[in-house]
Amino acid sequence: MKTIILQHTDYWHGGVIHDIVEADVIFTRQVEQYPAIADIGLIIVLGGPEPLSYDEHWVRAAQAFLTAAIEQKRPVLSFGFGAQLVARALGGQIHPNPAGKEIGFFPVEATYPTLPFGLFPQQLVPFHWHSQTCQLPQSAMVFYKTPFCDTQAFLYSDRVLGFQFHLEMNASLLEALLTHEHNFIEQRGYFTQSLAQLRAAQINPQHHEPLEKIIAHLQGRLQFL
Repeated sequence: MKTIILQHTDYWHGGVIHDIVEADVIFTRQVEQYPAIADIGLIIVLGGPEPLSYDEHWVRAAQAFLTAAIEQKRPVLSFGFGAQLVARALGGQIHPNPAGKEIGFFPVEATYPTLPFGLFPQQLVPFHWHSQTCQLPQSAMVFYKTPFCDTQAFLYSDRVLGFQFHLEMNASLLEALLTHEHNFIEQRGYFTQSLAQLRAAQINPQHHEPLEKIIAHLQGRLQFL
């Protein structure tokens, strides 16, 4: 079974994920028909610009595909807007983050002493780029938060992970965002950095280590289908 990546724009690629796993890329705004779930293993859902409406056809199609895949026990790993799509596929709701945008490199706090699968550190300073957040079904476990956004990472069942932040970030992806989405940057939220601060930031490669382990772990869940 093949790994697939759901990508929503040309420039918002998978960052370091492309160095970790071989995968077929599906562009959600262009795909006419999603592949049969029987042929799919791990699904990775990337970040992207938050849509003007979740009623757009391509958004509804992606959400329906994810709902079906989760029902058929496919492992899912998602980031940013991708995590919001997954939350909706699980029956959750998306709404503006009450504290405003989170933009830049800021710490997240673990919500439990022991985090899922033993793969996640208690402390992380990942990259944030969002203005919305999600309300999850009660069956989902939130395991990271910030003071201004309660839902930074969640686990559903034993094989669906969503991150509001971006462990996949590398220099290429960061530059793409700063080039194509610089208008998104505004220092109005509590956690926001300027364009100059973002360009000067150093991405911690240690954040990529748990990502490698997460992908391997989720791929391992396929043996229990």
